[in-house]
Amino acid sequence: MSTKKTLSTSFWSRPGKFGPWAQAIQVPAGHDFVFTTGMTARDENGNTVAPGDVKAQTRRIFEQMRAIFAEAGASLNDVVKMTVYIQDMDDVLAIQEVRNEYWPSEPPVSATVQVARLVSDEVRIEVEAMAVVP
Repeated sequence: MSTKKTLSTSFWSRPGKFGPWAQAIQVPAGHDFVFTTGMTARDENGNTVAPGDVKAQTRRIFEQMRAIFAEAGASLNDVVKMTVYIQDMDDVLAIQEVRNEYWPSEPPVSATVQVARLVSDEVRIEVEAMAVVP
């Protein structure tokens, strides 16, 4: 049995410049979920990776997510929901470009929110995610 099913309706659509998009994802009963904390781009010593570089920070966060989900027996393909917090909405296309590298098709559903401040001025993005364990 598949762990997720992407749902879509023609009721509304997203502009094409963003790449693949999931309107909703359905998860069959009986599956376990893994939820992450809000992740920022940190190295093994807790230092910010690539201060000010939203693309590099996005890649680092997705690699951190890959590692934590692997511990639970899941992968990035099992991510069903993300919430993305950013300092500047002008970064959204750069973030989407990186996201499309990790999810070229059937991406998780997501929300992107511009916030007044993140944990430090070096941090451009924070992401929390939920995955279903196959």
